[in-house]
Amino acid sequence: MLVSFEIENWGPFSNVETVSFIAGRERQHRQTLSSVPRYKMSILPIVSFFGEAGTGKTALIEALSFLRAVGVGDSLSQSTTFDFFRMTYGRYANDPSRTISIAAMVLVGDDLLEYRIHLSHRGLERELITQVGVTSDKVLVEATPSSLSTDGSKSQRRSLSPYLGSYSFVADGPILAYLGKRATEVASDLASKKGRKREVDEKEAMNFDYLMVRRLYDWFSESVEIFGLGDSNSGSISIRDFSTQMLSDLSRALNRYEMDIDLISIDETVFDKELLVPYSSVLKDGSDQVELLAGLLGHSSGWLVSRGETWVLRRLIARSARDGRSRALSLYSPGEQRAVALVASVFFSHKDNISRLIAYDDADLRIFPSLMRKILLDFIEAAPRDPSIQLMVTLGSPLLLDQDIFRRDEMVIVEASGGQHNLASISDFSGIRYDRDIMRLYLDGLLSSAPTEESGG
Repeated sequence: MLVSFEIENWGPFSNVETVSFIAGRERQHRQTLSSVPRYKMSILPIVSFFGEAGTGKTALIEALSFLRAVGVGDSLSQSTTFDFFRMTYGRYANDPSRTISIAAMVLVGDDLLEYRIHLSHRGLERELITQVGVTSDKVLVEATPSSLSTDGSKSQRRSLSPYLGSYSFVADGPILAYLGKRATEVASDLASKKGRKREVDEKEAMNFDYLMVRRLYDWFSESVEIFGLGDSNSGSISIRDFSTQMLSDLSRALNRYEMDIDLISIDETVFDKELLVPYSSVLKDGSDQVELLAGLLGHSSGWLVSRGETWVLRRLIARSARDGRSRALSLYSPGEQRAVALVASVFFSHKDNISRLIAYDDADLRIFPSLMRKILLDFIEAAPRDPSIQLMVTLGSPLLLDQDIFRRDEMVIVEASGGQHNLASISDFSGIRYDRDIMRLYLDGLLSSAPTEESGG
């Protein structure tokens, strides 16, 4: 569960900016909060960001994506987050001493852990994994390019080679990924030495709090799902992997929103591989290059699955609620495709017994505000039944700045003023009552990054 997220010198944000999921004292919509008695706090199910184009909303999702990619050891060289990192550092080309800092504080089990990275023009400079206590904090791991320090002991750090030369970045060395994967190996090795076939108790297998580090790694690798970056239409979970039952459930959910789509199913066309021998070098299992098959099969969208001596072309088919006709989902409008992808992401990207953070950039892109409102209300209404799910979204429509949907601490204004980009939670503005029209205040220019008594009236 994400508790807070912090950036400094990332993208357009030169100051330290913090996104907090810790609920304030206001009474509004308190039934949607998740209580954490040990730390005497309650956690918000959602945080939403509003602002004009170019203010930096996407930069926030990019930063989270970058932190996750570094933490789990993903390759960044081809990612949009890497491009954003490169663009970010272009702003500080004349000041190599400037460093980027990104951090996330996460509740995993009963432990509050923070993962922080520092980057410079040279690459990854420092990683810090801290256990945040009720009265004091404990540094579990502090890593630099030349050493690894764990509870006072030092050793050479293996395979740490991040660099930023010719704009390339090697991400297989960051310590969270190394220790997170190594934790499983240690447990397996210990089990082998003791002659056991099953994995031994994790607490017995772990050195220097491996267990907590592993849980933090698992949270980043399994629980964080990021959608909408570098994507024009769907920007979402691939529903092509849905089971028949999940597609049926998704169809019922879409019916709730009175969309024209009545039923989504998968259509299959099977053909012999010998027919496509000329294309064998480019056709792979799951390939999207099905335009090569257009002339042969008369279809223009879908994906390929290999089954023995045959290729299977699979396509998502949507049935119209209006006329009962079925056609490829790709033939529906971009807005309808986007709405299907959003509903699938928010309500159907389930993983059993795992908390989830869904970060969605431009979540309402091409979606009518009234439909987006219904989707958000459904998510927030379901929060008490499934408190392990959180949503972090950037929204373009000010029509969604509504206290009937969000608590005030769930709405954050992203503003650019005087060359500075800042975040300001609506709850930071004094004088805004529960009955105030926040959208009107925003459109009238009364909400700025410097909350004042006059802001709310």
